[in-house]
Amino acid sequence: MRRVLGVLGLTQALSHYAMATRTPPAVRFGIIGPGSVTEKKSGPALYKAPHSQLVAIYRRNEDKARSFAQRHSETAGYSIRVEPSAEALIMAEDVDVVYIATPPREHFHFAMLACAHGKAAYVEKPLARTYEEAEQIVQAFAEKGLPLFCGYYRRYLPKFLAVRENLPRVGPVSEVRIRLTQRRYVPGKPIAFDWRVDPEVTLPNSRKPQDIHCGMPKTSRI
Repeated sequence: MRRVLGVLGLTQALSHYAMATRTPPAVRFGIIGPGSVTEKKSGPALYKAPHSQLVAIYRRNEDKARSFAQRHSETAGYSIRVEPSAEALIMAEDVDVVYIATPPREHFHFAMLACAHGKAAYVEKPLARTYEEAEQIVQAFAEKGLPLFCGYYRRYLPKFLAVRENLPRVGPVSEVRIRLTQRRYVPGKPIAFDWRVDPEVTLPNSRKPQDIHCGMPKTSRI
């Protein structure tokens, strides 16, 4: 439900863009990297929200891609196709918005590719691995007048809005403490293995890898 509410705002904004560019009223999404985050949250939201459709997906693992498409096609009530490559999905004529749900190291490449082909983009957090990459993405979309969104939907949820509303009563924030307490276990992998805290995949140049999913930007941007 939270993801549906978040996508409602996204589809409303894109509907204005669609009307201005005379594209069909339903905003048609394609997902690159439909993994766990798209299974119960983003994926269903894209075909349950009004004026929104999930029309295509691409994932490197073809078996998992076809399984995702089959299961969600049954729920959506129409066929969601599997594209042979990310480039094919981006260039598909019936894809209005490219949803980039891959690990962060691929965000910059796919966002810039979507922009080059005139497609709006919805990028999972973080927008990019570095400030410089993020600036390039924002500038490229701005120059072409294309919609660009990042998946910071939690900042608009009721609890986060309540924190923002009540902060003035507390006074200036002088210190933010972050503690990562969750340790994920993957069978066959070391206990500390998790791409979310791998600097090669997420945020580079860090002695103590601290990925955006662990909460730092969420607490500092309330």
